[in-house]
Amino acid sequence: MGGKSIEVELSVTPVQSRGNRFAVVSARDITRSRALEREFETTQQLLADATDLSLIGQALVHGHQGRIIRANESLARMLGYDSRTDLVGLTMDELTAPEDVQNMRDVMIPVTLGAVPVAEREAGFLRRDGSIMYGHALSRGLHDSDRGTVVSVQIIDVSERVAAEALVDDTLAQLTYRSTHDMLTGLPNRAELVRAIDASLARATHPGGGFAVMYIDVDNFKFVNDEYSHDVGDQLLRGLCEVIASHLEPHDMLARLSGDEFAAIISDAVDGTAAQASARRVIEAVAAQPFTTSSGPVFSSISAGLTLSRDDTSAEQMLQEADIALLAAKDGGRATYRLFDGELRRRAVDRLSIAQGLTEALATGRISAEYQPIVRLADERTVGFEALARWQADDGRSWPAQEWIDVADEFGLLAAIGTQVMTEAIAALAALPEAMWMAVNVSGSQLTPDTATEWLQKLQRAGVEPGRLALELLERSLLRAPAAGLAEIDVLADAGVRVFFDDFGGGSAPLSSLHRFRVTGVKMDRSFTAALTDPDAPEGRVAAALATMAAELELESIAEGVESPEQAEALRLTGWTYAQGRHFGAPRSAAMLPQPRIDSEDR
Repeated sequence: MGGKSIEVELSVTPVQSRGNRFAVVSARDITRSRALEREFETTQQLLADATDLSLIGQALVHGHQGRIIRANESLARMLGYDSRTDLVGLTMDELTAPEDVQNMRDVMIPVTLGAVPVAEREAGFLRRDGSIMYGHALSRGLHDSDRGTVVSVQIIDVSERVAAEALVDDTLAQLTYRSTHDMLTGLPNRAELVRAIDASLARATHPGGGFAVMYIDVDNFKFVNDEYSHDVGDQLLRGLCEVIASHLEPHDMLARLSGDEFAAIISDAVDGTAAQASARRVIEAVAAQPFTTSSGPVFSSISAGLTLSRDDTSAEQMLQEADIALLAAKDGGRATYRLFDGELRRRAVDRLSIAQGLTEALATGRISAEYQPIVRLADERTVGFEALARWQADDGRSWPAQEWIDVADEFGLLAAIGTQVMTEAIAALAALPEAMWMAVNVSGSQLTPDTATEWLQKLQRAGVEPGRLALELLERSLLRAPAAGLAEIDVLADAGVRVFFDDFGGGSAPLSSLHRFRVTGVKMDRSFTAALTDPDAPEGRVAAALATMAAELELESIAEGVESPEQAEALRLTGWTYAQGRHFGAPRSAAMLPQPRIDSEDR
């Protein structure tokens, strides 16, 4: 056959005939079939090699016994075994993380029973060292005549993706936490509190579902920040939170609103009794002990306002009512509480009406300044004026600032009003003799990082020396003004602007504030002036002491509210330098300002 060899299969059959024995030999060409067998074996080996080299782990599992009868090298590498033979005989339960064993059974059993042809699931698989590999497992049923159903399990390592998803989930969880909680104290923030109040209002429609909201403010907290440090202030806030929370009921909720303001949901408060008992409990607990800080023990107190849930209210309205009650509590003294009631509701309506009127008055130019004379007590000569804000109402009535100033402050209108009065006052000052000066009330909300530059530019454009402008700062404004704004006081003082502490002696700011700021002088609260002519009143001795203190500190001194000659004489005798009040002249418009001749030495 041309020298070509073939493979044959011989079949020998013995035959006996007539006593003779012989064999019949049959030959069959099996060259092609043997070539096909060798090709099949080679293909099988290639498939096995390809399976072992695959990035996908694979195991053949006896369907009913659950034991591995074959595995590839990829699966062995994934799970940290030296060889695929190490996996043979192990069960899938042994290779699956305990928490996912039932998970994998739920996948493989239906495949084994033929209920589904293919099933897939993600699960954790145990590496040889005990760590977890997360894999996506695809199970497919295969028929084996000897073993019954064999399940092919293919596993893709998805650990990196799971880890990335976990990182994303953790990041989202942190972002969610930050958006709903205060980072300093760990308490829920205002947005979370509002959601909780809304949920409580929805439940409050059921019998016994009433609750209260308590608005809490730390008394004189700015003093702690100023006298110690902001870090000590933060330590105090964290300590206060722990004490307040520990004296609330477990199902109550405490949240931090901002700065030193907190609020709590007082559950099961159908009437005011339980709410007020809760307020008393936390107020007494805070006042009863010093708080440990890095600067030593610090004592503190809190005030609170309460309001009860109603069918016709909302979360924001409850917070507003509780805040109004808090302001009423602070007006009545520190370390106390007040329940929002009909009187406060009427007052709130009135305050809202005033705020709306002020807003309209600002827009229509009906906020203006009037000017009251300031005299030197030694000779009762006018040396300057104080600019006083006035609101010209629709009915023609002129409302003095003391009737609406707190409302303007509460509704954020004071800065705009103050800016307008300052502008008018500087213009009026420019028309006065050069020896005269002008005092202007300034609120903490007016003080911004640009305040000094703006006011000095206004003085320069008006041709007025800075020394002719005097700023009167309320003590409470200093307590509430931002640090960046307070720094502007020193900038203005360095430029020559005079700075007076207003209502001195009647506020709550510490005397150390006199040294902290470049103060030119002090202005005594009118309550002391009113009592000067009463021989039994201690205010006269206090007035004399304040005058002496001012003189010792080389500060100018002004007394306001002088209504009679007797009061003026008493002030002169006790050492006060300047005074103002209706005894010396009522406030008047800029057009009515006198143009007296005043020598330069009178300044």
